[in-house]
Amino acid sequence: MRSLVWMSAATTLLALSACDSTPAPVADDDSATNTVALTRPAFAADLNGATTAIEEAGGPWKGGTVKDGIRDTTTGGAIRTITAPGGLAQVFVLPDGKAWQVRLISRPKTGCSESAPLKAALPNLVATLAPATPLSAADRNAIGDDLVSTAPKTHDLTAIRITVSGGCSHSMTLTAL
Repeated sequence: MRSLVWMSAATTLLALSACDSTPAPVADDDSATNTVALTRPAFAADLNGATTAIEEAGGPWKGGTVKDGIRDTTTGGAIRTITAPGGLAQVFVLPDGKAWQVRLISRPKTGCSESAPLKAALPNLVATLAPATPLSAADRNAIGDDLVSTAPKTHDLTAIRITVSGGCSHSMTLTAL
């Protein structure tokens, strides 16, 4: 009986010693993130081009405080934020500097905000970010109508997804497809 116990213990130790205790290599965060970034669609505009389009749209974002240096953990790129009393804008870029998403928020100074600045910014942003994407009057009207909805509404155009929502703060997010 004692020899059976020793043989079982010896077999177990032999089996365990055959196992490799070295952990499998893991990709570092940057290389794993960059792999995702390479497959994400991007707009024609880079960080500065998207920022210029926001500034040229006027509205509550014009002349706001610009903050750079925020890392976009989704892509390994960066986020530029423009903050002003009546609104907030964000430009998300890939590691190569191309914008992949732009978000505009119209915030109330008092009471509730209005969607007019977002409606006014839409044609110029689409033309700058995705120049080959047509934006018809029907598209503009449908997107404008959905800015009164408190639930997010999505509109997919040729190379751009536009998600809007209303309420006391109106928002519009443009994402490259």
